[in-house]
Amino acid sequence: MKYALVGALFAAAAPFAAAAEKSAVDVKQCSAVYQSASKAIAKDPAKVLELVYNLVAANESCAADVVKAAIKTTKANNELVGQIVETAATVAPKQLSQIVAAATAVAVDASSQIAAVVNKINAKQGTAQSYEKLIVSMFPGIEDYSFTLSNGVLTVTVAGETTGVIDNVDSSSRD
Repeated sequence: MKYALVGALFAAAAPFAAAAEKSAVDVKQCSAVYQSASKAIAKDPAKVLELVYNLVAANESCAADVVKAAIKTTKANNELVGQIVETAATVAPKQLSQIVAAATAVAVDASSQIAAVVNKINAKQGTAQSYEKLIVSMFPGIEDYSFTLSNGVLTVTVAGETTGVIDNVDSSSRD
């Protein structure tokens, strides 16, 4: 029940924020992406996660529309909804709030799976932030850097070049 309420709040609030961020051109482009995604997924629904990954990578600002198309076209069960959300959020983490809002709007019953994905992503971000604190403390003065944590691999990029990769990072260890 708690997750259903959270999902409803996401569904109610996020579209307003997303709409405010998108221009008329973006809305038109995302509508075309939605149509294209629906057709591609309808042709091969077994490859929905691969298609979501590729479509979101090519159209990051339209990630929510790809998610909606994937869920509606496949008539996704709750488990698949979670997988679609996780796939899209992995490719476009900055679009997480729009992805969650879109998924919740079209799959209200999957709100607990969506919340679980959000919790998993937040845990990974917390781990990455912990490692960021460590790296920054080791190399004071670094300004142009980024971190990615995916599947237990932490990649450190400084000034646009990968400078370090750490395997087997425990995503459960946090500050």
